[in-house]
Amino acid sequence: MTGLEEYLQPDLQTVQSFVQKEFLLRAGPVTQFIELRADNPEKKLLPALLLAFNKLFNKPGPKVYALAAVFHFISLAAQIHQEDKDDLAYEVLIGDYFYTKFFAYLCDFNALEWLADLSYLICEIQEANILKQDKINYSSNTEKLLEVIDKGKANLYAQSCYIGAQLGGAPENMLQTARKFGLHFGRSLAFLDCPEYLELAAHNLAEARKSLFLLPNMVSKQFLFNCVEHVEMNLLKNQVNMAG
Repeated sequence: MTGLEEYLQPDLQTVQSFVQKEFLLRAGPVTQFIELRADNPEKKLLPALLLAFNKLFNKPGPKVYALAAVFHFISLAAQIHQEDKDDLAYEVLIGDYFYTKFFAYLCDFNALEWLADLSYLICEIQEANILKQDKINYSSNTEKLLEVIDKGKANLYAQSCYIGAQLGGAPENMLQTARKFGLHFGRSLAFLDCPEYLELAAHNLAEARKSLFLLPNMVSKQFLFNCVEHVEMNLLKNQVNMAG
């Protein structure tokens, strides 16, 4: 994402130090047992959004970095569980391992107030994955597709933004703005993967952008605008490809 490395790199390096520690199992590094996709931007983007919303209202501390790592683990686990491979034994076990890490981090960093919300989030993500297995033509069923997106990707982004703002001590109206941004931003990313739904991607991206004008004028706000603009550029490329 544009501007991500420059503005958030020191914070993301701290988060990454948490994450890398959990990749070392007693039996060896995780990558010894499964191959992780390199093209999963959410592993960095979700923690970055949590940090950005936190920094609108406060300076991040150990609990913030721990929660950012939790969203990395949840994203990674969801990705691993969606892998389509013949031998899923290691994928299921290691995906479950990363899911359980969220609970360990909440305990270690005295953050159990988010246990219920994050447990429910994981249940919703898993339900979305189950719904994806239905033999439904989502290209002709917008309502069903939106249900899957809102349970999965959009829900994940909404919670990341909301918890980041909550950790920063944001007032209720700002919490709802953070959630709204995450919901529409997550939807736009999901619809971006569906060529027949680029109009819905554009609509949700416009709604996400609209939310940002309500936020405090801090450096983080420009970073969030940069994220939206980056997706807008990808959307435009997809629209040009569809037209051509």
